[in-house]
Amino acid sequence: MSKTKKFLFFAFMGMFLIASIQLLFSGDIWSALTGLMITGIIYYIYNKKQNNAIIPIKKHTNTNFTSQNNNNLDFYVKGSTHYQDNYLKAISKSNGLEEGDGDQVKLVPEPSNRYDKNAIKVLWFDELVGYVPKEDTYKIKSKKIANLKWELLKPRGKYNFYTLYIDIDFTA
Repeated sequence: MSKTKKFLFFAFMGMFLIASIQLLFSGDIWSALTGLMITGIIYYIYNKKQNNAIIPIKKHTNTNFTSQNNNNLDFYVKGSTHYQDNYLKAISKSNGLEEGDGDQVKLVPEPSNRYDKNAIKVLWFDELVGYVPKEDTYKIKSKKIANLKWELLKPRGKYNFYTLYIDIDFTA
């Protein structure tokens, strides 16, 4: 169990215990709620100090990306955590570029992949950085790509790894 999960477990158990004791001895619901609120504030401060605040991954940060429809597909590269060294190599080749078009990203079928014969690897600045999600490989193989955009998402909070967000437009 990770340090944060242990803290969460004990924080919520503590909140429950404090509220139960206050309710039992005082019979006052407001005292119990105050105990819960104080424990919640302590939890928030602890997480803020640890930089482990629960931060949801944004869909993407570039407002030029379009939503998914029959002629569009967007996804996060899968397996990015296994290729962090390759991300660092690609970043050094990118000259600080954090978003761009399809010239820097190549989607290459990998029929020799022992886990998935339909796998499509993602090369960014000629470095393997992960794979297209399994559920999206058929769509990419069956249609012609008209436009591809990518955005580098940097490590932050509990998502402590680089990954790419890719948006593809297909020809109609």
